[in-house]
Amino acid sequence: MAAIHARELSTAEMAWRWIDYLAYGYNADPEVTALLDSTEVWVIPVANPDGRIKVEEGGSAPYLQRKNLNGFPGGCANPPTGINHAGVDLNRNASFQWGVAGSSDYLCDNTYRGESAASEPEQYYLEQLFRSLWPDQRGPALSDTAPLTTTGAMLTLHTYSDLILLPWNWTECYGLPCPANLQAPNNAGLRSFAFRMSYHNGYNTGQGSEILYAASGTTDDWAYGQLGIAGATFEIGPFSGTCSGFLPAYACQDSTFWPLNREAFLYAAKAARQPYTLSLGPTPISPALSALTVTVGSPVTVTVRLRDDAYGNTGVGRPAAQNIAAAELYVDTPPWAGGTPLALAPQDGAFNTPDEVAQGVLDTTSLGAGRHMLFVRGQDTAGNWGVSGAAFLWVGAPQFGVALSPDTSTAYATAAGQTVTHTLTITNTSFYSDAFTLTLSGNLWPTSAPASLGLVTLQSQTLPVTVTVPLTATFGLSDTVTVMARSTNDPFTTASSTLTTQLVTQMYLPLIAR
Repeated sequence: MAAIHARELSTAEMAWRWIDYLAYGYNADPEVTALLDSTEVWVIPVANPDGRIKVEEGGSAPYLQRKNLNGFPGGCANPPTGINHAGVDLNRNASFQWGVAGSSDYLCDNTYRGESAASEPEQYYLEQLFRSLWPDQRGPALSDTAPLTTTGAMLTLHTYSDLILLPWNWTECYGLPCPANLQAPNNAGLRSFAFRMSYHNGYNTGQGSEILYAASGTTDDWAYGQLGIAGATFEIGPFSGTCSGFLPAYACQDSTFWPLNREAFLYAAKAARQPYTLSLGPTPISPALSALTVTVGSPVTVTVRLRDDAYGNTGVGRPAAQNIAAAELYVDTPPWAGGTPLALAPQDGAFNTPDEVAQGVLDTTSLGAGRHMLFVRGQDTAGNWGVSGAAFLWVGAPQFGVALSPDTSTAYATAAGQTVTHTLTITNTSFYSDAFTLTLSGNLWPTSAPASLGLVTLQSQTLPVTVTVPLTATFGLSDTVTVMARSTNDPFTTASSTLTTQLVTQMYLPLIAR
């Protein structure tokens, strides 16, 4: 969930990119495909919509409205300032440990917690939603531990300071490592879960008051405290520099924030199956195959790097790494669904460090033609299996295909210097994913088309080809270009279309239409 604090604009951008990554990655990216085949993912891009509207009312100088608009303006600064404005801080309003620490009872303060726990409709219905998604898996006492089989994870995105905060946030440790009595009962799993994510983004990691400040009535504390699921807060963006602050340059989203956090989000979603056990085990890095497409019976070498030390290096209470002890490969049916394992061996001859490369040869004789999903995972010497990595393997006689339509096309220009567009459709006609290179030949007039296209199995895509009539051309002249599409996987597989562009008078067009 994102933008529970309205002025923290980057968080909604990260949520939208996460949605796009999952939607466009399905059936194209094996990791995304394996995730969505087995895991339900909910995304709330803007959890504080009326506060966001107030921010945007500032135009080119957005208002620094943090809270919702309940009671606005209520004697507080209007327009709102960064430290004085009305409303309720929704991330202090949750109905777990409400009003204990790090919140205010003064309406105009940034951290005003509201009149009562979950008094705000936004927070009330968030809690209702969470209860509908996950069962209550933890007892009512603060000391009750959620079982290791607990399922579910919740990330709440904020800005800024490059932090990952784990429960408890409400305990006050004053910048020191929290003693055991001020740690969450599932501290080992929560801390490992958070540090596994910070391996990908390098963020400072720890409980709220260990690395930032105490805060009560927060959504991640509620998610863990009430339901037992793993929760964490991301503070996205550095403390200083070009991409710092609540209103960083928009370019920071794609240049910095998304590349850093994409894999962290993906890890969280993978670990949500059982976060308190999977996060203790090794992280698989870049599963690789010796060939992505093979004929039936051809062996495939599967290689994966397994890191039990894949923890962020900055923070409080970084977990200790264990040596790798074992590695497994599964074909089509993953380990959590009862798949049959194939043992992978250490590439260097022995599993004896926290960072190992495992390898094995897969016999494809019994595999049917088509796409297969491969899963790899590792175990450490403490017996912990980590999350699984995924890769696609295509098996069968390579039968790549491509079609261009129409076969021929004629377009007319009515003036020299005019640019006309021929619209083709390119279709991948095989069941293999493929990419295609495009070449143009025969043309004298300036012609442009994409240099290459990547297409998913059995998918069509519009292909525009533009031709510009030279300024020196006279009426009646024409130019012909042949467009050829060539399979990347099989260079002998091609398709072509012939396009003709003719310069005619305006009077000639009705004759053509008849």
